[in-house]
Amino acid sequence: MPALLPVLFGGAFTLAAAYSAGRLAFPRIALPASARLAVGLVLLSYAVVALLLVGAGRWWVFLALGACLSGAAFRPRAPSLDGLPWLPLVVFAVYGSIYFIHAAAPEIRPDGYTYHLGLPAEWLRAHRLSGRVGFYEMLPHGTEMLFTFAFAFGKHSAAKLVHFATLASSVPLMLALGRRLGLPGWASASGAGLYFCSPVVGTAGTAAYNDAALVFFALAAFYLVLAWAQEAKAGYLIPLGLVAGFCYAVKPTGLVVAPAAIAVAVWRRPRAALRVAAAAAAVVLPWMIRNALLTGNPLAPLMNRWFPNPHFHISTEEQLARSLRSYEGVTAGNLPVELAVRGRRLHGMVGPVFLLAPVALLGLRKRQGRWLLAAAGLLALPWLLNIGARFLMPSLAFLALALASVLPRRLAFFSLALHALLSLPPVAAAYADPGAWRLEGLPWRAALRLEREEEYLRRTLWEYRVAEMIREHVSPPARVLDLLGAPAAYLDVEAVAPWQSAAGDRLGYALQIGRLIEEGMFTELEGRWPERRLTAIRFAQTLSGPLQWGISEVQLFRGRDRLGLHPQWRLLARPNVWEARFAFDQNWISRWGTWQAVRPGMYLGVDFRRPVRLDRARLLCLSHEQTGPVEFLGKTPEGLWEVLVKHPTARRLPALNLRRSAMRLVRQEGFAFVLAPAGEAGYGPVGRSLLERPSDWDVELVGQVDSVGLFRIR
Repeated sequence: MPALLPVLFGGAFTLAAAYSAGRLAFPRIALPASARLAVGLVLLSYAVVALLLVGAGRWWVFLALGACLSGAAFRPRAPSLDGLPWLPLVVFAVYGSIYFIHAAAPEIRPDGYTYHLGLPAEWLRAHRLSGRVGFYEMLPHGTEMLFTFAFAFGKHSAAKLVHFATLASSVPLMLALGRRLGLPGWASASGAGLYFCSPVVGTAGTAAYNDAALVFFALAAFYLVLAWAQEAKAGYLIPLGLVAGFCYAVKPTGLVVAPAAIAVAVWRRPRAALRVAAAAAAVVLPWMIRNALLTGNPLAPLMNRWFPNPHFHISTEEQLARSLRSYEGVTAGNLPVELAVRGRRLHGMVGPVFLLAPVALLGLRKRQGRWLLAAAGLLALPWLLNIGARFLMPSLAFLALALASVLPRRLAFFSLALHALLSLPPVAAAYADPGAWRLEGLPWRAALRLEREEEYLRRTLWEYRVAEMIREHVSPPARVLDLLGAPAAYLDVEAVAPWQSAAGDRLGYALQIGRLIEEGMFTELEGRWPERRLTAIRFAQTLSGPLQWGISEVQLFRGRDRLGLHPQWRLLARPNVWEARFAFDQNWISRWGTWQAVRPGMYLGVDFRRPVRLDRARLLCLSHEQTGPVEFLGKTPEGLWEVLVKHPTARRLPALNLRRSAMRLVRQEGFAFVLAPAGEAGYGPVGRSLLERPSDWDVELVGQVDSVGLFRIR
């Protein structure tokens, strides 16, 4: 039990500091406690950002900040439950207890133990934000800043409790919203219960994720819109803008909330919209400015086709987008059942009662129903980009209220009771698919710390054993190239997955190619012409194809002499000029690549700045990336581009062992270790090759957990 005290303190102290910040900032507007908490969490999140920016991310600094805030203005006010029927109260009590136990237990959910808590753990070790550019690093981190505050005192479970608090606070906020809309108390309570009991809501809301937080802030923004529209008090405008903008800081899909709030303000009173927009911009723009400064793309890690940059590849983003839009085995016909009942393919389920969701359309007959359905429809738009169940949660909260508002009282209570029964973890196990993403068991011993955290994690999270192996053999500042997906929140060193950046893509691709030792894997393209004075040369693609195109090495000749890369030469490429240097580094395993589908007009070349005599060029390319003929073009001293060779001679090369070259590339990127699984899928073949032939790769096996090996690069 004493081990639980830091967890409870970390979670409670974070909420107290945030609530107090909300009171201090806006003392003159009357807000429900849950809405005031939402405003305060926004302010606390950005206070943590400021402290991390100046290298003051230390527990005692957070303690001083929280103590000052709480001492100045912490006067909590419990939400009123007067008039609520007994059935919703029982449901909230039962599910709240179940959820609290899961939230207080150590983190075992993938996104939670990787980046949602991995990044706060890293920031706290360094006392500042990381300067590393990667997919997760470039996402906005509004919720993670709150996790950082709690993590400083109670580690992983304290951060989970903060997220659970946003879920629990959504219930009184939905009740307050119902009162604003003029709904009967029983309807609001039934709608809140339908949302609260949903299996995917409980699973995500009790982990260190950000989905329940996005719902909470979207509800708060909707409440503030209604409050301002009904009372016409200007004091609501700044909090509205802050909360609406913070939805983006929680999750990029929340970006739809701020424009909607601004649009309502423009519709009601155009001048008022300026305050809302200014407050929202103050919350949104810092993340975009940071991304623009670090990557050149304000919307990184997404929209890289709009903002090409050296840090992210277009093909990786597009591949990720395709996988998120269409989950394997899910069709338009089985989507409702997969979403409501099955729970495996869409990584969660909303519950069978939500098969009645079309009934909510009856709410279009009334004004409050139209408000709720409009909000549900707006928040469902981002779900079309990722149809996983938890990405529907923001829409689900409003849909639940809309559904409850059109049902008769007895039918609403019956639906709530049925939903609560069917969503209980033991009952859901009877109809959900095996392996469905849902709550399992009741880890009360782990939650109360009657079972040691390490013992619980070893028993329930296989990846934790991998983390222990890494901690045993790797010490800071050594870095690990992580081909598995290690639980970063339980590490004290930096572990980076390949797909999260352009540099990682290059390393992952090099390792995949390096394990292959096959005849004909490389093709040599050679072109000869009468010796010419050239100021530039290009190698241009002439055909389109579905695959990317790449050049591993460029060799330029005058007679028998090979010309080395001169410091004054300027490399040319379209696209991806940033990686052109890898075609001139004399390492065949590195390459320049388009990292997008090939099309005519793409090229790689060199601007010599002054005339150079050449009579031959040779390209070394991966055979599977050659779509068609590559033209060799030369630029004369007069400034004219001429075709030097239209059809270069192609020759397949014998088998090559480039494994040490691949590992040399990994070492050059600053990695001292490689973590790899051995198997058939993903990087499994690479891991198997590392285990079977470590000398080929110039690595040493230093640790192993089942089929996963940790290799030190020699």
